[in-house]
Amino acid sequence: MLESGYFLNIYLYFGRHFSGLLDMAGAQQHCLRGASKHQDQKVLTDKHIHMSTEEIIKQFEPAQHNLLNILHAVQNSHPQNYLTEQALEETARYLKLTKSSVYGVARYYTMFSLKPRGRHLIRLCVSPVCELLKANDILAILQKHLGIGVGETTSDGLFTLEFSECLGQCQEAPSMMINDQVYNGLDEEETGRVLEEIRKKK
Repeated sequence: MLESGYFLNIYLYFGRHFSGLLDMAGAQQHCLRGASKHQDQKVLTDKHIHMSTEEIIKQFEPAQHNLLNILHAVQNSHPQNYLTEQALEETARYLKLTKSSVYGVARYYTMFSLKPRGRHLIRLCVSPVCELLKANDILAILQKHLGIGVGETTSDGLFTLEFSECLGQCQEAPSMMINDQVYNGLDEEETGRVLEEIRKKK
């Protein structure tokens, strides 16, 4: 069990020192890995949607450093964008970690959720640059259109509204990400258009 605790401490250490980068997997892929690898991740996610939790987990080598990747893949495959207790248990068993260690990692990172969320996850960037460029105005617009507050889900289960520390899109702020798609240079008209377009596709 010492080994499990060691890896958990490593995750938490990096989380404290690089929280801006690790806050969100989508931003991490978009800004740090480049556009081509971001597209590869999307293909992987689409494939996982039609697989069981066990099948998804077994796509990865049973090495403890794959914990975050496995949790991302499992969460992305769930229609409600969250990690179930069963998923955490299966992941812990596969990686030979304690359930409490896996639960601790999932609970620590804001990119993971342990409760059901909407089919479309809206993350509004609240970095200093975005706030300077009126991200609060975009928040008010989103809340008006959706009828929910931050951390809440619409009654139809379509949208959940959350904050992101940084999406790495400062040059085109204010920004938001919906699932794996980034939207920049937002104003009232563009924000409303994006939401309406997604509603039509449901």
